[in-house]
Amino acid sequence: MKHRKLMLLMISCLPLCSLLGLEVFTLNSAVDVFGLEQLRKLRQESFSTRRFKHESDLIENWKGIPLQAWLTQQGYDDFQSIRFESEDNYMVRIHRAELDSMPGYIALRKDGKLLEESEIRLIFPAQRDMFWVRGLTKIFLEDFQPAPPPQRIYLWDKESGRLTLAAELEPF
Repeated sequence: MKHRKLMLLMISCLPLCSLLGLEVFTLNSAVDVFGLEQLRKLRQESFSTRRFKHESDLIENWKGIPLQAWLTQQGYDDFQSIRFESEDNYMVRIHRAELDSMPGYIALRKDGKLLEESEIRLIFPAQRDMFWVRGLTKIFLEDFQPAPPPQRIYLWDKESGRLTLAAELEPF
């Protein structure tokens, strides 16, 4: 009985996670939260997307916040890559150079209708919809992570003393 109550409590709290709004995790481990109403007050631009879905051309009209301008206004300039996550943990990671070369939007309206908190989307109109994030809840600003230097493995040095090379092998 206790487990059932705990499970019901956990399930009923799930929608509350999205009520926090859009969370931005900065390089210095700070978390900034932007509520939906706060985002709706910002300057928005209209844009359209066209994609082939369900055997027909789908043209949708959106209104949203230009992503790159918003990031700059908030002072989020110092990052190497950026990761976007949805409510259901769908993730898209984009390198800074890619982001600078393609417009992106935090979509707040679709075909004239306000989107609910769980429907807020990140849209890159020039990209396929697999780069879009529906139910956007988190943005992670990430720093450059260098790959570790290559290491040399000298297996031959250990084995060469015990092995002899055959000369003039017969053909197969």
